[in-house]
Order: sequence, then structure tokens, then C-alpha cells
Amino acid sequence: MKSSIILCFLLTYTACAQSGHFHGNGVLETGDDMALEAEAEAETMENIPGSCLICKSIMNKVKASMSDHESKEEIKKKLHNVCNKLHFVKGTCKKVVNKYLNKLADELLTSDGARTACVKIKLCKPKAL
Repeated sequence: MKSSIILCFLLTYTACAQSGHFHGNGVLETGDDMALEAEAEAETMENIPGSCLICKSIMNKVKASMSDHESKEEIKKKLHNVCNKLHFVKGTCKKVVNKYLNKLADELLTSDGARTACVKIKLCKPKAL
């Protein structure tokens, strides 16, 4: 049930994001507001729809399959294979893995949680204070 809800959210988010009218907090924007927001967002986050949720999913799935002393190369192999388990977002997952392979592997070697790692890579926004 939880995966169905997540899937529906991702599909809706992706459709809205691709139309260029969706702002990360759910507010519709037009004209100059969109241009300014897109420029600011491009500086801090990669513009891949749903990248934060996908990053956290990637990190959680790979961490769950890791043993204590895996090499960076073994982790990279797992990163390349993890997208096959994320069926409906497989294409976006592959884009994220290909673009951030080394950063993802480095973060998986730390004890950071998935969200913290994805914030460091700048695929997730830090939580507002």
C-alpha cells in the first residue's frame, strides 16, 4: 500500500514538474517567478523531478544490501543494479546514479542516513528551521 502511494505521488509530481508549472512547495507559479525560481534551484539542486525521493530510495536499498566492509567498487556495482528494483522510476534512477555515482558511493561508505547523504549531494533540500 505504501509503495502504491509513493508511486502515485511520484507520477503526479513528475507530470507537474515536466509541465514547468510546479514549484517544490506545491504552489503554481507563472512568468518571472518561475524563471527566478528555476535559476535559483539550478544553483543548489539538480533539476531531476523526484530526485530527492529517488536518492533516498537508492541509498536505503543499497545500504540494506551492504555488508560491513565493502569496497567502493562493490558499492558502485550495487548502485548500478539498484534501479532495476525501482521499476516505475527506473529511468530517473539511472540518471541519478550515472550523474552522482562517485558521490553516492562515497556517502554509502559513511554512517550518514539516506536523507543526510542526499542533502549533502544536493538532491534534497535541507529541512527548514
